[in-house]
Amino acid sequence: MSVAWRRLTLAGFGRFENEVEVQFGPGANVLVAPNESGKSTLAAGLTAVLFGLPATANPDEFSQARWRNWNEPPRFEGTLEFSAGGEVYRIRRRFDTHAVTVSRRTDGGWEDVVTGEHNPRARRPNAEYESFLRRTVGVASRDLFTATFAFTQPLPGAARLDEHVQELLTGAGAAQFSRALDALVSEGRRLTKFTKSAGLSPRDAVNDGELEKVQARIDALREALEASRAAVDRSQALQEDISRAQAELAAVRRELEQVEEQVEAWTRWQQLRDQQRAALQQQAQLQRAWDTYRSLEEELKSRRRALQEEFPDLLGAPEGTGQRLEELEQLQSAAEALRRQLAAELTTLRRRAGELLAEWRQFAAERERWWALRDRLRTEFAPFEEAGEEARGFYASYRAAKAALELQAEQVRAELQRREEARAALARERARFAEAYGDLDELGDDAAAAAEERAQLLEERERLVPALDAARRKRQTERRRDMALRAAAAVLGAALAALAPLADPMPVWLLVTGLSLAVLGAVGLLQTARAPVSTPEIEELTARLQAVDDALAAETRLGSYTGLGIPDLRALRERLLARRQAAAAVAEREAAAPPSDQELPARLERAEAELQRFLDLTAPGRERFGDGVERAYEQWAALREEERRTRLELLSFSRRHFGVESVTPESAPVDGLAAEGIPGAWRALARMLEDAGAAPPRDVGRLVAAVAELDDEHVAKAAAARFEVSPEAEGLTRRTAELAARLEPVLRAAGGDVGGARRRWAEYVRRAAAADMVEKELRGVLAGQGAQSDEELHARALAAANEALDARRRLAELAERHVGLPAPDDDTAPAEVRAAIHRLAARRDELQRRKQDTEERLFQLREQLADVAGRTVINVAEAELELEELEKERARLAREVDVVALAYRELRHAADAFRSAHRDRLARRAGEYWRRFTGRDRRIVLDENFGVQVQDPDGPRHGVSQLSQGAQDQLYLALRLAIADLVADDVALPLLLDDPFVNCDDRRLARIREALTALEGTRQIILFSHRDVFAGWGTPVAPAHD
Repeated sequence: MSVAWRRLTLAGFGRFENEVEVQFGPGANVLVAPNESGKSTLAAGLTAVLFGLPATANPDEFSQARWRNWNEPPRFEGTLEFSAGGEVYRIRRRFDTHAVTVSRRTDGGWEDVVTGEHNPRARRPNAEYESFLRRTVGVASRDLFTATFAFTQPLPGAARLDEHVQELLTGAGAAQFSRALDALVSEGRRLTKFTKSAGLSPRDAVNDGELEKVQARIDALREALEASRAAVDRSQALQEDISRAQAELAAVRRELEQVEEQVEAWTRWQQLRDQQRAALQQQAQLQRAWDTYRSLEEELKSRRRALQEEFPDLLGAPEGTGQRLEELEQLQSAAEALRRQLAAELTTLRRRAGELLAEWRQFAAERERWWALRDRLRTEFAPFEEAGEEARGFYASYRAAKAALELQAEQVRAELQRREEARAALARERARFAEAYGDLDELGDDAAAAAEERAQLLEERERLVPALDAARRKRQTERRRDMALRAAAAVLGAALAALAPLADPMPVWLLVTGLSLAVLGAVGLLQTARAPVSTPEIEELTARLQAVDDALAAETRLGSYTGLGIPDLRALRERLLARRQAAAAVAEREAAAPPSDQELPARLERAEAELQRFLDLTAPGRERFGDGVERAYEQWAALREEERRTRLELLSFSRRHFGVESVTPESAPVDGLAAEGIPGAWRALARMLEDAGAAPPRDVGRLVAAVAELDDEHVAKAAAARFEVSPEAEGLTRRTAELAARLEPVLRAAGGDVGGARRRWAEYVRRAAAADMVEKELRGVLAGQGAQSDEELHARALAAANEALDARRRLAELAERHVGLPAPDDDTAPAEVRAAIHRLAARRDELQRRKQDTEERLFQLREQLADVAGRTVINVAEAELELEELEKERARLAREVDVVALAYRELRHAADAFRSAHRDRLARRAGEYWRRFTGRDRRIVLDENFGVQVQDPDGPRHGVSQLSQGAQDQLYLALRLAIADLVADDVALPLLLDDPFVNCDDRRLARIREALTALEGTRQIILFSHRDVFAGWGTPVAPAHD
């Protein structure tokens, strides 16, 4: 049955957001389009319509995540229309819901034959739809379809055919073999789990078979027989062990009670001893606290009496007396500091006056120097002062500018001379070329090649003419020899035929032989006479000679030199080659010759004019300074810069100090010094003069003179005047008077000395604080012992002594009851007590462990006795009979396992022989295709696992990986075409080729095309490619977009 795809429609699939449709016709269909235009998408879409698109999220798989359009349009579906077995079918599929509808075209339209859902990953497949695919298309698996009839880019490896293809090739017979072998394996596993050693499987099963179950029952029965015999003996032994364990447990319990009583007594003794020692320690601590309290009480009384005697006037002093004394002392210090500050400020201002006077004197000296510089510039360097900017530029680089202008004029003159000499040399070169090769002007650039070709033709003719003559002579000699031999045969035959009748009896064989020789000789003589004189060799030589003569006659490129002989032609060729080189040299010199420039004379005139202007502008300086004009200009520029800088510094001084833009600021008024931005030193000096009682100066000159006369007397007068009018000094005086009135008694006791009064107050405060500290320590002693009074402290000390006596009494009573305990007054160390308790506790723990172990062992013995007593003793006779029957059953099952293993081996051997026959068919058919593709006599060999190898004639086998990539692609294509041929008896599916020939050159493509053309009559071929070379391989198709 032949199948042909007719129409494919996709929507929302891959790069096609909207609907796209492509129609296919019979035979070969070719779609040539650029890369990334959707060819592979169409191939994947056809496969997806047939076999579905899994709803997985992995875009690397053949899935909806891979092929759904990125923009997620509402339609995600496809339709495939195809013909099969004379019927036309249509499959419509929604990829997202897996809904599929199969329709058959009838006279009344489309009739649905299968509807429902077909999910390729469903646990329960749609049996009706997959049955339809197998019935019409012949394939229900996408993997089998892509491995057999779909060729993708690049072609996959050809090292081994997969299992689906093997099953398709071997047909139902192989499937029946496989099912029979599987049944035998299942039967073997039912009988035993050790199928590996039986040759039924590569590994053993996990679950037991019948044989293992019977063996397990045999082992259990034997174990029960042994257990029943040992039960009685075990019961008697357990009774004896229990009696011994009970006696041992009673002894341990008695000793444990004694040890526990001793541990308790020692522990109580240790507690009482700790209580006694704690009471004694508390008694000692309370007694020390009582003694400390009595001592501090006496010290406090002494300190209070001393304060009353030494500072009676300060005992009732108001609060804040100390702060007021400190404030009064600070006010006196502040007033003194203010006087010192005013004096220091005026002293600093006087020192600043000296600095200002020094700066003024420096200013005056700089101004004198500036006047001298200005006079020198106006007299000694008058040419530079009077020159313009252009002339000064020339003066600045006099030598360089003059040399550059002279060089410029000289270079233009040299260039004019060089160009004239080059043009003259080129003219001489042209004349020599014309003289040497003028006779060859009629010959073109290809004349050298023509001369060589004509010489070679003449040489060829000289070789052909003797060869043709020799061939003709050879032919004449052979023809004469043949005619002589045939004539001799005819004469001999006639003679034999004539002699035969003379013999008696007549030998018939002699007559027949003679007549035969006569006839053959006559016929051969006739044929030789009629045979042409020429031979293939003569004809070939004649044709070659004629071709040479025609070529010589057609040659016209040499003109009058055509008739030259071979030596002359070779000499002409050498002259033509030499002419070509000489012409190239002339052309190279022409290219290198300087062009004609009409601007050079004008450039020379401009250069000479620029030089003359330079000389005219620099004439005054050159007349004054001669050759040293540039050095003199540098001196002038330095002096001028120094004059400018000095003037700016003078103006800066006047502006900074006096706020005037002048080099003579003496006449500036003093009132102008108050302007914003003027330093305050000069203003401060003017005010200082006024505070000292001097007349205020009117201008800067008088101010400078007055400042020069300042002395210490002026400073003292100004400082006193400023203190009197200072607002701060007024406040200090008023507050000092107020504090002195309030502290009059305290100051009087110290003789009016504020510092002495403050020190006496500090001593009083210190000693009062020490008394307060002693009183605080008294309260601390009571608080440290938790007592409210000294009486309570004393009572608590007596109570601690009584508690220690009570603890000693109880220790004595305990020692009397328990022999071995120390007496109350024994000096037993705590470590010895702890060691004794530790030893007794260790012995107690050991006895407790022994008691627990003995109890546990006794419990286990009783349990074992109960277990033995509760066991069921089986019937030994019946058990032995059952054991015999089970051993027979085991032997029978072992024989069945051997039978199944033998059947499996024989059936496997038959299946291998069946598959070998199909492998040979496929190998032969694939080899025919591959030899057609490659033009080489190579065999394809398939091993028992359908692995592919290649073998040269009488050579070893090779793996596929040893072939080039192009040869591997050809091998894969040959296998696929062979598979398609072998399964064509059932269903002839179309071949889908998605740009698979990327590694094939033109020769290989030509052979592949021949093979595909031969297949067009039996199956449809669809080829997708981006290469224009495939456009002529079949009917062109193109997708139509909505």
